[in-house]
Amino acid sequence: MFKKLTVTLAFFYSILINAQDYKNFESIRSSGLIPSEFYTLSSEKYKAQTDKEVKSTDKKNVAKSKKSFLLTSNFSLDELLTSGDVLFNDSLSVYISKVADEILKNDLNLRKQIHFYAVKSPYVNAFSTAQGYVLVNIGLLAQLENEAQLAFILSHEIIHYRNKHSINQKINYDTKIKKETSDVYEKMLARSAYSKELESESDIEGLELYMKTKYSKDVFEGVFNVLKYSHLPVDEIPYDYSYLESTHFKIRKDYKPEKINDIKVEEEDD
Repeated sequence: MFKKLTVTLAFFYSILINAQDYKNFESIRSSGLIPSEFYTLSSEKYKAQTDKEVKSTDKKNVAKSKKSFLLTSNFSLDELLTSGDVLFNDSLSVYISKVADEILKNDLNLRKQIHFYAVKSPYVNAFSTAQGYVLVNIGLLAQLENEAQLAFILSHEIIHYRNKHSINQKINYDTKIKKETSDVYEKMLARSAYSKELESESDIEGLELYMKTKYSKDVFEGVFNVLKYSHLPVDEIPYDYSYLESTHFKIRKDYKPEKINDIKVEEEDD
């Protein structure tokens, strides 16, 4: 039984290999000069950002919170940058940067502060950092339906950076939430509520930023659906079986569903 299964799998695998067009295949990889942020010491970045963010007028507890956040975030971010998962000078990062150029064409000073990179990750996500990096997972790019949806998401992440949401969230937690209650559950709720407040702010101001661009104004429902249902395994687009078939191998018709069953989800308005 094991021999038959092994032979069958080997045969099917050989069919898959022959069905692919490897002559025109090109992997996504970094190229060219390595950006300085990839090799600058974390300690140097921390000192430079601390000098910029920590003001002499800051209260002692606020200054302490800022330094703590900047220390942790700089070293954590550099661990990601040097992991090999963050791409630079590749086709996707260049493309994302061009979309950002359009969004920030009227704010060149802000544009100079932010670097955009694609990340080799299947997760449908994008995020910004206090250091001025907007990182977009390839998993998200694969799900988006058009460039306008990408522009809307980038607008949202740009506001997170511009309004210093990540560092403000840390300060709010250290200087307010910790003092207001010692209950772990209440701390979690307070932190979550403040996080939602920042997300709403990015949605509203990100929309204002997006509305100034050339992109379509009819993408909003689509982009939120992409994010909301990203965990689902099947898209509405019919699957092209030709990827698995060849002249000598065809999938039986009774293995191909005539229609895809509707996906039922439980809506949560909160």
